[in-house]
Amino acid sequence: MLENDWLDGKISKAREWLAQDKGLYETAQQLQMPLEEMEYIFLRMHDYEPTNVHPDNLAAAKAPPYPL
Repeated sequence: MLENDWLDGKISKAREWLAQDKGLYETAQQLQMPLEEMEYIFLRMHDYEPTNVHPDNLAAAKAPPYPL
């Protein structure tokens, strides 16, 4: 239970700092969390669903399935 409260506290602090436009990298460093976790929290705050393909690759037609 204590671990769950600790993690919830970190996540809520991350959301608070990201809402104040503090950068992803700075927030990750301050909270000692992986940058990938910060990106995931940021995306979920703005109702984006995570994808396996970066939008730039979709625009450049480099996303799977690749044309053969």
